[in-house]
Amino acid sequence: MLVSKFKGIAYSPIFLSPLVLILVIVSYYFSDDGITSTMFLFCCALLVLWMVLIYYMLNTYFVSVKIHHNEISVQSILGKGKPQNFAMNSLDGFQLQQQSGETNSSEVIFIYQKGKVVVRLSELFYQNYPELKKAISQKLKKIQST
Repeated sequence: MLVSKFKGIAYSPIFLSPLVLILVIVSYYFSDDGITSTMFLFCCALLVLWMVLIYYMLNTYFVSVKIHHNEISVQSILGKGKPQNFAMNSLDGFQLQQQSGETNSSEVIFIYQKGKVVVRLSELFYQNYPELKKAISQKLKKIQST
């Protein structure tokens, strides 16, 4: 059984969340109008947007993966969410894609079931990404990009 290991960067959105909350508190403290201040309302909207983004990222990219002989087990929210098990024979296959950022690009593995992406694994977030990639490529067929 192969278990994914997170890099430290996977925890950074969680550690940055208090900074957004501090921004909201500071905007309230320095505003003349209190709760009705435009800056305070903007910062509150920013906080809500940040929390939605964090929730999406924790459910989509920060998943703990266990690769067994016959199945892949996935738990969202850094391994604390509800586990999902996918039998290897029920999966369509995997696809490799390059995602580019401002300074560099990274590889992402997309695992498909019934034509939908069920697992996303980015090399940015996993220490043992090469081992995960090797295990997946041995157990699943590669789907060509369209």
